[in-house]
Parts: sequence; C-alpha cells; structure tokens
Amino acid sequence: MATNGMNDQMQAIKADMAALRDDLAVLMKDMSSLRQAAGAQVHARVEETRADMAGSLESATHSVGRAAAEQVQTARRSVREHPLTSVAAAFGIGFLLARLVRD
Repeated sequence: MATNGMNDQMQAIKADMAALRDDLAVLMKDMSSLRQAAGAQVHARVEETRADMAGSLESATHSVGRAAAEQVQTARRSVREHPLTSVAAAFGIGFLLARLVRD
C-alpha cells in the first residue's frame, strides 16, 4: 500500500509539474504579446513626435527664411534711399572693427 500511495503522490507531482509548465508557456506567450504591443505603441509615439518636430522645424525654417528675406529687402531699400548715409555707416563700422582687431 505504501508503494501505491507513493505512486499516487508521484503522479500528482508530475501532473502539477505539467500544469506548471503549461502555465509558464501561456505566461511567456502573454508576456511576448504584451512586449510586442508596447513596442508598437512606443514606435507609434516616436514616429508621431518625429513628424510633429519635423513640421515644427519646417515651419520655423520657413519663418526665419521669410524674415531674413524681408530684412535684406529693407536693407536694400535703405541703401537706395540713403546712399551717402549707408556709405558713411559702413565706413564707421569698418573703422571701429579695425580698431578693435588691431588692439
């Protein structure tokens, strides 16, 4: 009888081990699915952020380019309207820069 009881216990342990193996397999599969889903979400967020930043950068570049073009036009207009003043200002700035560099 003792042997029969041990056999029953061994069979119960084997059944528990098999159930544990099955549970671990299901758990690993679920964790893999969760990891893939989380990775897809992170990838989507990164791509969305990259697209937003690219749009912002393009907008800022366009704004800076437009502002620079306006400044160039303003400078050209000023030189055309006041040529002597422009030459005198350029001479004065050049003279000051030469003094700063030389000292």
